[in-house]
Amino acid sequence: MSLRDGWKTAKGAAELAFKQAHAKEMLKVHTDGMTPYPLKFKEDLGPTLDDYEKAVKAKKPAGAAKHASKSVIKNYGDAIDKVEKALGALPAKVLRDELVKIEGKLK
Repeated sequence: MSLRDGWKTAKGAAELAFKQAHAKEMLKVHTDGMTPYPLKFKEDLGPTLDDYEKAVKAKKPAGAAKHASKSVIKNYGDAIDKVEKALGALPAKVLRDELVKIEGKLK
């Protein structure tokens, strides 16, 4: 499984866990104007992970190092921290665990 696939799976699992924990509230999303899912990422981690994997396969260490920047992962971690209370413990843990896996593979 690619890094992007792992991240996509973790995001889906976190959103599902959030929706299950807030099922009654989710029914009011359209009628009361509630936010359906409190976490939106400004940057897109998927393409960055794809570019990293392409650079590794092409044996271009400079390109891999460029795309392995920890700043994107740190920004994602910060975004999770900001909405952790609204998001819930389980979805936040799922996302953080996947970020830790990705960070470990980018070394």
